[in-house]
Amino acid sequence: MYLWTVQSKQVIKMLIRDGVYYPDINKSKGYEDMRLIYPLLLENFNNMNKGNIDGLIFGFYCENGKENFSSIEDLYEYFSSNPYVTQAFSFWNSNYAILKIELDESINIMPMDFNDAIKLCIGRTNDIERVEALYNSVDDFNKDIQCILYHLQMGIVNPYTNCKSFIQGHYPYLKTENIRGIFPNFNKKESDKGSCLKVFDLFEEAKNLIQ
Repeated sequence: MYLWTVQSKQVIKMLIRDGVYYPDINKSKGYEDMRLIYPLLLENFNNMNKGNIDGLIFGFYCENGKENFSSIEDLYEYFSSNPYVTQAFSFWNSNYAILKIELDESINIMPMDFNDAIKLCIGRTNDIERVEALYNSVDDFNKDIQCILYHLQMGIVNPYTNCKSFIQGHYPYLKTENIRGIFPNFNKKESDKGSCLKVFDLFEEAKNLIQ
């Protein structure tokens, strides 16, 4: 199985230099709200996999309820068809590339719906307005959070998720021997302008990652 992760030119350079990249929670510059629950996800991942890592790779695993993204075309089509997902991230630019990672199946990637992760973030910010927009009551929200946390700790996708999105996976490292492809990043701005999907040119460092 595969995980698809969007990584910066800086990470690509480190992979070329060292052959491996270990993320660090303290150096993460990802989706801002996700940083609120990053420690929770990291602790749970370590407990589940009996590890002691300092950071997680986040990636796209599959659309909730469907098969794993098997090709870059599947992933591009999903990005193009789901603008509410792509609006949540800031890495749609030419300094990023998409990596296809072959997974070590002995590692539990702690799959969870992206919208479940967003709900956990809402719980951390105590954003009552967002809670009231999604739920009939705060009690209903709290029950949903407990359900999300239960399935997160079990290392399985929450089957009761409402407003399904994509399943995000988590991984402890990137290694060159596990990379099965490197692809141009999705160009959200240009794709949104018309009917044709657009991608950026692949930068030179990315071309040199897999010979």
